[in-house]
Amino acid sequence: MKKVSQRRISRIDKRQRILEAAISVFANKGYSNATIADVAKKAKIASGTVYLYFQNKDDLLVKCMHELMDSKLTEIKAEIENSPSAREAIYLFFVKHIELFTKNPDFARFMVVEIRQSAEFYERYPSFNPLNEYIEYVQALAEKAVLEKSMKDLDPRALALLIIGAMDLTLTQWLIGGQTFDLQTMTDNIRMILRLGTTP
Repeated sequence: MKKVSQRRISRIDKRQRILEAAISVFANKGYSNATIADVAKKAKIASGTVYLYFQNKDDLLVKCMHELMDSKLTEIKAEIENSPSAREAIYLFFVKHIELFTKNPDFARFMVVEIRQSAEFYERYPSFNPLNEYIEYVQALAEKAVLEKSMKDLDPRALALLIIGAMDLTLTQWLIGGQTFDLQTMTDNIRMILRLGTTP
C-alpha cells in the first residue's frame, strides 16, 4: 500500500514538474516555437514521458493555463476574504493579482502572451477561456457590493470586464516597458480611479 502511495505522489510530482517546465518554456520561447522536447529537457525527463500525462502540446498549454490561473485565484481569494466590504475586495483583487504575477515574470509573460491564441486554437478548444473564472468571481463580488450598498447600482459584468482588462494590460505594459514602467505607481493610480471614479 505504501509503495502504491509513493508511486502516486511521484506521478503527481512529475506532472507538476512538466507543468512548471512548460510554463517557463512557453513564456520564453513562445507556444508556436516551443516543442515537447524543449519542455522535457527543462523538466529533466524523457520526451515520451510528457505524453503519459498530456495528449499533445495543445493539451499541455490548456492544462498549464487553467492550473496556473486556478492556483492564483485560490491565493487571491485567501488574501481578500477578510476585506471589510465586497467593494474593497474588488479593489484588493486587482492589486493582489498584479503582485502575484509580477513575483514570477514567467507566469506574467505566459499569461498575457499565451492567452492570445489564434482563432483556430479557440475553435479547437472552445472552453479555453482562462480568464472566465476571474471574470465570474469579480462579477459575483460586484453583485454582492451592489446588494450591500457599498457600491452604486451598476452592471456587474461590465465592471468585471473593466477590472480584468485593466489587470491584463497593466501586466502587458510592465513586461514590455521593463524598468521604464512604474508598476507600483500605475497599480495605485488605477486602484484609486476604480475607487473614486472620474466625476470631479
